[in-house]
Amino acid sequence: MSTFLVTGGSGCIGSRILHRLGAQGHTVYALQRSEFIRREPGVQYEYCDLTTISEARLCALFERVQPEVLIHCAALTNVDACEGLRELAYALNAAATYRLARVCGRYGVHCLFLSTDYVYDGTSPRPYLEEDQVRPLSVYGQSKLLGERAVQEVCESWTICRTAVVYGSVGGARQDFTLWLAQQLQRKQPVRIVCDQVSSPTYVEDLVEQILALASLRAQGIYHTAGSSMLDRYQFALLVARFLSANETLISPILSDELAQKAQRPTYAGLCIEKISRKIGVRPLSVEEGLTRCMTAIKEQSLLSAA
Repeated sequence: MSTFLVTGGSGCIGSRILHRLGAQGHTVYALQRSEFIRREPGVQYEYCDLTTISEARLCALFERVQPEVLIHCAALTNVDACEGLRELAYALNAAATYRLARVCGRYGVHCLFLSTDYVYDGTSPRPYLEEDQVRPLSVYGQSKLLGERAVQEVCESWTICRTAVVYGSVGGARQDFTLWLAQQLQRKQPVRIVCDQVSSPTYVEDLVEQILALASLRAQGIYHTAGSSMLDRYQFALLVARFLSANETLISPILSDELAQKAQRPTYAGLCIEKISRKIGVRPLSVEEGLTRCMTAIKEQSLLSAA
């Protein structure tokens, strides 16, 4: 068993990591900005603001907790909000990551940093490889790339996990896109979904398995921890409708330009997942496999009203 320190435990990914690690019997500490309602059994909670905590205080925390692995999920992830909150985005996604990485380097802690497909510009004619050129188009992507570089610069032992369009956190505090869409379709409410943003949708439980497998191996390098399917968001929405036997005509395709989003998105950010498949010996789930599990969870938790 190992000792883990996890940031971002109130988010859709971090909360599932805490749940899984606690259930496995590891010694687990969660580093949180503030208290929240749901606390995982077997997890010890520490509270601080990562944007303001000093490196000296982090060192004191590491000396007391003595983690073997840091899983750093905390981030400002709302892509459009990052455009208007540039200072906060860089403070949390880049500067805080740098301080955490420096402390990991000082104490010999393996640092696993959760990053994004938005470090790419979406112009590749094929699925992106981990070593392909990065060119983020948004503040979010730029700040996460700076976080990646900080980890590589000051840590000897590190893993960077680039993921994409995480779905399936249906029991969390934040609204999951898949659950929201399922509820809209069940209510026969029309929805408009972009059809010109291709990515690799990733089922959250599968992502957690990939992250923890890499953490247990102390895998060195950058990995695409994502689903094995590549499709646009409109195609994804149609699949959700089919799983529910809902009326697909309720879903209308629109172009990104029609949404007037603040942040520019890559139009094609499909991720090649061959490297992670070889490393952990398991191929990531397809979107059909992920949605099957997601819809089962939605039904088991009675998150859709009775027809």
